[in-house]
Amino acid sequence: MSSLDFAPLVQKIADHPSYGPAMKMALTAGHPIVLNYHTHGPDSGFCVSVCAKVEPIIKVLGGEAQLEELAHIRGFAKTLEDCLLVTEFFEAALTQHYELPNAPDIFVNGAPAELGDHPEP
Repeated sequence: MSSLDFAPLVQKIADHPSYGPAMKMALTAGHPIVLNYHTHGPDSGFCVSVCAKVEPIIKVLGGEAQLEELAHIRGFAKTLEDCLLVTEFFEAALTQHYELPNAPDIFVNGAPAELGDHPEP
């Protein structure tokens, strides 16, 4: 597969009146970024949420990290496989634009994706 250019999509996120500031705030706070591929029902295709992984203030009480949606992109792909095929390119564009220290984690319907679910392009 040839390289896909997700820079324009990432720029739209940055320029969006609510998504852009939410991304900046999450990154300033040092929250890791997560791509959460999800559907809104049968035959709806896949959306992707760019999320911040927010750790609880006190982990001793058994709290788990929560995903805070920063940006929501509808109609990202028809199937999960399609999402995963282009993930590397979307991750690269986000990492470059926002100078992320690490590539975003991948979640599917709110849960961490298995590494086997992340095919090479």
